[in-house]
Amino acid sequence: MQFEHYIFLVDYSYSMCSHIPKIVTVINMFLNELKKSGKTNILFSLASFSYRMRWIANTINIQSVQNINNDDFKDPGSTSLYDSVSSVLLEFGCDANFKNTFYIITDGDDNNSFKFTREGTDELCDKAMKSNWTIKHFDTLSYQTLSVPTVKFDIDDMSDLFNNMKC
Repeated sequence: MQFEHYIFLVDYSYSMCSHIPKIVTVINMFLNELKKSGKTNILFSLASFSYRMRWIANTINIQSVQNINNDDFKDPGSTSLYDSVSSVLLEFGCDANFKNTFYIITDGDDNNSFKFTREGTDELCDKAMKSNWTIKHFDTLSYQTLSVPTVKFDIDDMSDLFNNMKC
């Protein structure tokens, strides 16, 4: 059986702190839609990132996932986008038993990565997309900070973000 794995990486830099309640609402809406399907082959992962990446939920069956809370996000800081994206891609690799959908939610460019460059992260993204990954980069400012499809969203219109997440 192939698993569907939905992976969220949410920017928790200083500039995004005030937007977390809205993003949490959208993620919970998304989770509830997945739970309604009744499928048992859906997995969920969520990480926040600022100066470092931190797992909030990692590879949990969708039927067991609890709602996400604002308090799950800790340690705001600068934006280590490339390090965080690369870490997720390397952790989950290219296993054919998983159909990975990776959502990256941010409001800006990287200003703190020291392990990975944009070029290195783009190479990992390209390799993942050739191996059955779907990657969507949601950005409030329309920066093309990665080679993956970027969707500009209005932070005040969460229905727009939710509708763009649907597969």
